Amino acid sequence: MVKPRQLILYAGLAIYCGFAQLASAKPPVTLSGGDGSSFRKAVVVDARDAGARAGVRAQRNYLLQHFGHWRSADSQVIMHDARMYNVVVLVTDDHKKHTVYFDISCCWADMMTQTI
Repeated sequence: MVKPRQLILYAGLAIYCGFAQLASAKPPVTLSGGDGSSFRKAVVVDARDAGARAGVRAQRNYLLQHFGHWRSADSQVIMHDARMYNVVVLVTDDHKKHTVYFDISCCWADMMTQTI
């Protein structure tokens, strides 16, 4: 049987752990802009506070949500109109080729070390 003192201790510990986890949680990556179909309509990736891995993960999740699984993908970092883009070319399971443009200007140097 749990004594009232133990219950208070456990509740306090749970609350502390919850706050510690919230404090250490990184902010989410923001995706905005267009549909990714061109440089002008690129998906803008803002991962400044979340980090490069989170930015790459957000791009991968975007591709999964919009194209499902794909057979192969290739990506290139390209400078266009003084902005940096990750241009991803993928082939979906139905053999269709898609090109998706991600504007990674805010944190491109960190993202270059990661892969899609």
